[in-house]
Amino acid sequence: MTEGADLVPQASLAGAKKWRRYPAYKDSGIEWLGEIPEHWEVKRLKFVVKINSNTLSEKTDPDYVIKYIDIGNVVGENGMLTEPEEMAFANAPSRARRLIKKDNVI
Repeated sequence: MTEGADLVPQASLAGAKKWRRYPAYKDSGIEWLGEIPEHWEVKRLKFVVKINSNTLSEKTDPDYVIKYIDIGNVVGENGMLTEPEEMAFANAPSRARRLIKKDNVI
């Protein structure tokens, strides 16, 4: 996990985003990651995130409709999402009963 969000997209002629390089880089110490911007830190994900344990109550109406995003809804290299699957609470697996808020990473 890295910190530092000063990469700025700049428009290219093709309309796709292109990223400017940072002025200096360093070895991350992780073979598959390679070099990272000099001012970034490498940290284990478990030390910088919190797991969301908020779920719908077991008393929720069995017919309540949930919009569920499964790993199967993430497609392509850019991680685009397909439409969430809709299902009744009674048919939803426990992982589909998690509540998310704005700015959560799913």
